[in-house]
Amino acid sequence: KGNFREEVVIMRRNAHRLLRLINQILDLAKIDAGKLKLSAAEQDLAVFIRDTISNFESAARNKKIELISQIPKRPVMVYFDNEKMEDILEIIISNALKFSFAGNKVMIRLALHDRVDEVNKTDMKPMAEITIQDTGMGIPQEDIDHIFDRFYQMNSSQTRKHEGWGIGLSLANELVKLHHGTIKVKSVPARGSSFIISLPFGRDHLSDEEIISESALPFP
Repeated sequence: KGNFREEVVIMRRNAHRLLRLINQILDLAKIDAGKLKLSAAEQDLAVFIRDTISNFESAARNKKIELISQIPKRPVMVYFDNEKMEDILEIIISNALKFSFAGNKVMIRLALHDRVDEVNKTDMKPMAEITIQDTGMGIPQEDIDHIFDRFYQMNSSQTRKHEGWGIGLSLANELVKLHHGTIKVKSVPARGSSFIISLPFGRDHLSDEEIISESALPFP
């Protein structure tokens, strides 16, 4: 019975992984065809991130990884698309856990900074900055420039063992661009990685077609 249960668990995990991969490929195909559109509404990004982090607490405990959040208690109102922002966060947090080991830490921070708007190349403007940082295996410098390439496989044997980066980070990068934001990576091998997502405040960067009413949100 034990072996049968284990086989069922493995089958379900593989089926879920395959479904996730198919959905990511479909989303990338829609992006390439210009058919994946933003459906953004002004929402509390701090609450949204806290809710998303809670989905990873069990996985972090199982791997004996400390999951730390530094999220402001006050509202941080930003225009974003629920489903796409959830995909972005889940892809990056999942990778942070996957490439970390027992005793490592994964920290998620939300802060407000003045940054040059790198999308529109305008002057300094306030940005919401999400940082997902881990103390795991890190990324070799020669791979940093390719980290968002689709199906890019790093040479590290540890990375191959953990299935590589696949297309997840490529999709996350494209979804951040849909939000008119940017994503950057900093990493030191054997010391960990940081993914920094910057999102503009306000709605001037959005077209009317990219904004939905609050009544269209999937939750109250």
